[in-house]
Amino acid sequence: MFAEIVLGRVNPRLDKVYHYSIPESLANTLDIGHQVMVPFGKSRAVGYVVGLLETSEVKGIKDIEKILSPYPLFNMGSVSLARWMSEYYNSFFITALRTVMPPGTLTVERRAMKNIKKPLYAEVKGKIDSEQGIKAGSSVDFVLTKEQGSALAYITKGIDNNKFGTTLLYGITGSGKTEVYLRAAKHAIEAGGSVIILVPEVGLTPQVIDRARHHFCDSLAVYYSNMTDKQRQDAWAEVATGGKKVVLGTRSALFMPLKDIKLIVLDEEYENTYKSDQSPRYHTREVAMQIAKRSGAQVVLGSATPSIETFYHAKNGDYALLTLPKRIDDKPLPPVEIIDMRKEIKSGNSNVLSRTLRDEIRSTYKNKEQSILFINRRGYFSFVMCRECGYIIKCPKCESSLIYHLTDKKLRCNHCSFTAEAATICPKCSSTKIKFFGGGTQRIEQEVASLIPGARILRLDRDTVSKKGSYENIIRSFISGAADVLIGTQMVTKGLDIGKVTLVGVVAADIGLNIPDFRAGEHTFQLITQVAGRAGRHKLAGKVIVQTYDPDNPAIKFASRHDYAGFYEEEIAARKELGMPPFENLINIIITSEKEKTAEEVAKDLARFLRKRLSDNGEVLGPAVAPISRLKGSFRYQILIKGKDAYIIRKAVVDSAAGVVKLGRTRIMIDVDPYSML
Repeated sequence: MFAEIVLGRVNPRLDKVYHYSIPESLANTLDIGHQVMVPFGKSRAVGYVVGLLETSEVKGIKDIEKILSPYPLFNMGSVSLARWMSEYYNSFFITALRTVMPPGTLTVERRAMKNIKKPLYAEVKGKIDSEQGIKAGSSVDFVLTKEQGSALAYITKGIDNNKFGTTLLYGITGSGKTEVYLRAAKHAIEAGGSVIILVPEVGLTPQVIDRARHHFCDSLAVYYSNMTDKQRQDAWAEVATGGKKVVLGTRSALFMPLKDIKLIVLDEEYENTYKSDQSPRYHTREVAMQIAKRSGAQVVLGSATPSIETFYHAKNGDYALLTLPKRIDDKPLPPVEIIDMRKEIKSGNSNVLSRTLRDEIRSTYKNKEQSILFINRRGYFSFVMCRECGYIIKCPKCESSLIYHLTDKKLRCNHCSFTAEAATICPKCSSTKIKFFGGGTQRIEQEVASLIPGARILRLDRDTVSKKGSYENIIRSFISGAADVLIGTQMVTKGLDIGKVTLVGVVAADIGLNIPDFRAGEHTFQLITQVAGRAGRHKLAGKVIVQTYDPDNPAIKFASRHDYAGFYEEEIAARKELGMPPFENLINIIITSEKEKTAEEVAKDLARFLRKRLSDNGEVLGPAVAPISRLKGSFRYQILIKGKDAYIIRKAVVDSAAGVVKLGRTRIMIDVDPYSML
């Protein structure tokens, strides 16, 4: 017998499958998915078994030395999925394969190469394919609405048919989508299957976990990025043995080793956190469908603001479309008032909070109710500029303005770890006319503290959730009523269902509208609509204040009306005219180098290859300087590829990139179906 093995090393010259013979001592033990030690050249290497053969025509085959893992780390289905990911998203096979392995395998490889003898993997009791019964969760005590019941019936029928299908559950905020997910999941496990429920990182609130535990008790495994390696390894082992039938988590939870998957849910499916920013740069939605096709499972995509592409596919019949048009108990959506900040400035108010929003914050506090204030920017001031020459102080490693943080009185870069003392003299003209502009979460916190001296304020942004458990602690404190005002970035826009929240303020709706990304308007509409949906969800009526310098922008105009359908019709027409997704496929290529001239030359060569290779089968845009022209010390150039045939443009990109001569430390990053143009 022979084994097909992929090495653990990431190297373009080693990105292939090698043949090794299986010694008699391992013949009855070795299986697909085992981690092994093999001789390679004059040294040794860690590898993974991805296939078994009876014969091989390769000459000079060497024996596998030993098995490192106590059990297989993946199965043949996982190998097939990893191959698809590596081909579709243009990654090394081993990189794609790592996504389906238990956490910590890279650490194990390093220990094995150094011959460090420590416990390498979490203990797995019993066989990986064992079937264990589940203690079913308690039933809920309220009746579904007519629309919820119809949606649930459709999804459960698909589960019972054991036939792959994709459904968009389009429901306004507060319409009860989560309850439909949970009851459909319960039906799936009662039918003998397993379930994956995925949420974006910012939406994984204690409320969601508590509700899932109410339904599934000890059958639930929670899996997300803030867990320790040990916690993730334990969760993986429990799922592998069949002890957990429902996995609730973020993007990586999709690859947990569940058997007989019958349902995969992506809540808030439009979220950009579902798109991996590291190789393989997969989109969770597409991979979920690949998994579901292999197991005959149902995929449910849910949101009040689905992505334009998803709604297009649902409208055209590629996905089923289920609608929840009303809130529970027919509660109305909160009214939205638009504040034109240009008029505020003309009237003499230079504060970041409009007079209307300030009055509403005071009134809400007086009524012993809660407010949420959203601004999609951290820090105190968003940039520092010299009023003499107009110079903006930027990061020396990245082409981005430095942000002033009040906590340590430092200037920081949001893209890298660079920090500097707050400037008092212009580095360009030596003027002392340095001024701080804009506002972030820290400044809003101080403004509210000055406005209402007795208010209890919580801030939720990347700075306040850096410590383990801090996110959950902040959310639980606000839910319990221990604070009056919650100020935050995107983390506050979804997943919160709090009865005393009656006011939502969008402090700067324009942030993100003017970036060079065709999805900028869509993202702005989604953020405003989602955060507006946090108000008035229970007995108390809600109100939303949106501050903007561009009140006529379609994203803001339609969001203020809670009008997704209107926004979709306008946006889809623009996409069609521009030839953007979903009408054409897109690939974003970023070329980086420590030398600007090198990056430019490689980008020009690659664009020339691509134009010759594609001819009439696609459009090559660029090369051009990337929107973020410098990042972490490297200069960046960008090429965009558009085409109707995804396979043709992907192959052209791969072939062209392979033919380009790279100069110096040049890197070519290929992002298939990109979610960000930056």
